[in-house]
Amino acid sequence: MMCVRRPAVWMIAAALTTSVAMLAGDSLPAHYEKHATTFTDTFETGPIGGTFTTPRRGVPSDGITLRVPEKAVEGPVSLGIGYSTGVLRLRAGTPSGVVIVIGANRPVTFRRPLEISISFIPNPKHITLVGYAIDAIGHLRPVDVIKVDMAAGHASFLANQPVSLTWVYIDRE
Repeated sequence: MMCVRRPAVWMIAAALTTSVAMLAGDSLPAHYEKHATTFTDTFETGPIGGTFTTPRRGVPSDGITLRVPEKAVEGPVSLGIGYSTGVLRLRAGTPSGVVIVIGANRPVTFRRPLEISISFIPNPKHITLVGYAIDAIGHLRPVDVIKVDMAAGHASFLANQPVSLTWVYIDRE
């Protein structure tokens, strides 16, 4: 496994803000309007796979762990981890306030799913969460959530390709 932390110069975009604005809108479908994306870290992987965790330094992509299974990709690939700013409209639920972006230096589809693990501040009013991939035009579609520990503030999702990902909390009534 070759994991190299280096500046994501080839992927960096300027951030307008480090938060995601949220609007409630019962009459509109869930939608994300992206403003800017900032890649904070990159790592190299290949057929042997690997695990990479971003350091904590006060940005929305802190503490994200990517697990690339063995034989998930055929050749070398650089993966970037970052975050996006924008406006998320939801019909229900409490938005996380974070949109994580996983990018690649070339087109890639993982033959075995990439595991994306996140951490969040536990809140007793949240009973569970739902993960969503955000497509290029801002539509949300559910992703597989494979682990959730609301008390500890941890969750893991699966993705078969680079993705923009957010999560929404389901609250007690």
